[in-house]
Amino acid sequence: MFQIRDKLSPRLYGFLPQRGTHHCLMELYTRLCPTSVVAFIDLESAFNIANRDIILNQLVDFGIKGNLLRRIRGYLRSRNSRVLFKGAYSNDREFELGTPQGGVLSHFLFNILMHRLLSAFRHRQNNTYYADDIYIHSRSPQEMQHFLHLFLLSSSSCEIVISPEKSRNLSFRPSSTLPDFTIGNTIVPLYTQYLDLGAPIRITPAIPARQRVHLIVQDLLTRHET
Repeated sequence: MFQIRDKLSPRLYGFLPQRGTHHCLMELYTRLCPTSVVAFIDLESAFNIANRDIILNQLVDFGIKGNLLRRIRGYLRSRNSRVLFKGAYSNDREFELGTPQGGVLSHFLFNILMHRLLSAFRHRQNNTYYADDIYIHSRSPQEMQHFLHLFLLSSSSCEIVISPEKSRNLSFRPSSTLPDFTIGNTIVPLYTQYLDLGAPIRITPAIPARQRVHLIVQDLLTRHET
């Protein structure tokens, strides 16, 4: 972390100093407006199927080498697991994908993979990631559909699987004015309010700007301004 923290995308939140939940929510709320269209992307078994070779390649791109790289490679590879059920153990199974569950380095290494995904997505300034919680912000339905298509291509290049059925689109516009948003051939459900990182996301033109956000986030915004 000491060597590469400053090289990570500022769009990454979670498991990093000064990039916690409330920082992520503040960025989201400051982007929202009555014309906003936001996609909340769900990744399928993200930590369990993270490609280790892509993580290691990104570390090399960051300049990590020598013993440190070898130790991280050893930490990721040759991982075995077995299940204990009613006093009996299953056979050992080696896992070729994913970061070790509960491992000290696992979440930080997953951020490395998310950095690679952000780099592959050309409109990364519209993206914000908190671990495997991803949102894409847009000001128009047409632009959002374009972003969803590009994000699908970028995630495929990083061998990350999107779950369109569990993803959500949020818009404050009348649903009759909006098209069906799709990822691949699957329609992404449309919502008018959403709970993200424990805080409700809602905004309408009739509500004053200072009352559009959760009370906790209002307090954070006020302290940030002062």
